[in-house]
Amino acid sequence: MRKNGESPANMGMADDLPMRLAAEQLHALAGMSQKVQEAIVHSQKAFEHQHLLAGRALLRKVVKGWLGVK
Repeated sequence: MRKNGESPANMGMADDLPMRLAAEQLHALAGMSQKVQEAIVHSQKAFEHQHLLAGRALLRKVVKGWLGVK
């Protein structure tokens, strides 16, 4: 076809390769975006857990100190 100087569009056939490539790339990006979101949520939960543990440790120290003063 192309050797004759005719393009698929001229012959009534749509060349959908760019659209297929774009769709595949968007699908891949959506998958990556979901993985990034999951990593962010995991990190946030880990930070909150560490913060909770640090607060409990501080509270323990305060109570022990208060009991020692009595």
